[in-house]
Amino acid sequence: MSDTKTEAIDCFFCTNSDWAYFGNPPVKAMGERYGPPVDDYPVDIGSVYARTGGIKLPLRSKERRHYRFLGMRRFRGILSRPINPPGQRHEAVGGDPGVLRHRRHPAQP
Repeated sequence: MSDTKTEAIDCFFCTNSDWAYFGNPPVKAMGERYGPPVDDYPVDIGSVYARTGGIKLPLRSKERRHYRFLGMRRFRGILSRPINPPGQRHEAVGGDPGVLRHRRHPAQP
């Protein structure tokens, strides 16, 4: 019997996070390139915010939302990944929370 332990990359993420959308492919590629499996752990960000005092995006000030989007635009260019413009909703679709695929929705009234 061997005492060796298989190392894994633990990936904690919120399924409707733009940052998880940007970060998921590089993490998966790192696991494929170097061998360790990637263990996905979806996080219920609403419950985290409720316990820690975090502010959900729709409730943040206009300035904070704008600054966040500027950062997302910058990463969109660096990573060559499409993003939805502000005012348009997105959601993760599909059965595997480790595979983030976003679907575009019309802006909500």
